Order: sequence, then C-alpha cells, then structure tokens
Amino acid sequence: MYHLLLFSSQAPEATIEEIHTSAMRRAMQTAQPIGRELGISPQVWIDVHETGGMYHDMEDEEQCGMPRAEIESEFPDYSLPRECYKSGWYFGSREGHLGIEKRVSRVVRKLWTDASLLNELRVIAVVSHGTFMGRVVAEFLGTPAKFNHLNTSVTCIDLPANERLGVKVHYVNRVPLNEGEANVFEVGEATS
Repeated sequence: MYHLLLFSSQAPEATIEEIHTSAMRRAMQTAQPIGRELGISPQVWIDVHETGGMYHDMEDEEQCGMPRAEIESEFPDYSLPRECYKSGWYFGSREGHLGIEKRVSRVVRKLWTDASLLNELRVIAVVSHGTFMGRVVAEFLGTPAKFNHLNTSVTCIDLPANERLGVKVHYVNRVPLNEGEANVFEVGEATS
C-alpha cells in the first residue's frame, strides 16, 4: 500500500520515505527544504509537471525547461531521470487537453502499479502543481469532478496493493493553518 501525499509546501506529520518532484523550478524549490529536513534526495519525475507544459504567459512558442546542468547546479542532491537532457526536459509548445489526460493517466497508472508491488506501507510525497494535482485526484477517484488543489496544500490518499479496493482519501487541500483555526478544506475520509 502507498500512503501518497500530494503537496506543495509543508512536510506533513507522516514519515516520508521518497520525494518525487516536478522538474519545474518552483516545485523543486518546494521539495528542497522538505528533502533536507528528512534527509531524502528528491527524485525528479518529468510527468508531474503542471498542465500546459512549459510556456510563458500566453505564448505558444516552444520552451524546453531547465537544462540538466542548471538543475544539477541549483539542486545538486536531486536524482535526475535520463529525460533531463543537456538542452532541457520539455520540448514542444503548450500542452493540449489530450496530452494532459494521457500524462495524468500515466502518473496514476505508475502509482497504482508501484503500490501493487508492495507488501507493507510505504509513504511517498509528490511535489507538483495545483491544476495537475487536481486532475490526479479526480483520476484516482474515477470522477469528472474538478478539484482545485490550492498552492501550499496537502492531499493524502492511500493506494492499497489491490486496486479493486479503491483509494482512501484522508483529506484534500489541507492547508497548514495557525493553531486553533478551523481547516475549511479538510474533507475527512472517503473511499472510492
């Protein structure tokens, strides 16, 4: 079973064993202090970048993401996949809806496959981006509903080894607040 934490800012209370992060700078910057605090080297996962790919404003011109040497210089402890090339990791113009759907499905399928191989609980964290995370949550739950995954929020989902048992959602969009404040985004427990 995976205890999957999807978040963008603060380390949750669980003991995280792996950190996967988008190759976009802001996600890697978020993963950096979490990895340092936990003594874990984050692993860059190309497929968990924000929807739309690499683009600036509304331009449709091609972008390529940070080159490998730049990532290695700014984030020397990170584990990089071979898809982080000398010239960058994203090649193309703005990603369309079909490309986003396929990528979300690949990520969810990989997480289910990895969870199915486990005989004990393993806690991983995925540091990504709001719109992408919302789509991942919807895909896990098998719903067309839209989830607005807020910046700095944490979502906690259990993936049992047997996919037919469904996911267990502990909370979505849990935003760390000051002591004593209500957390309006916590949804309690739900299963699919």
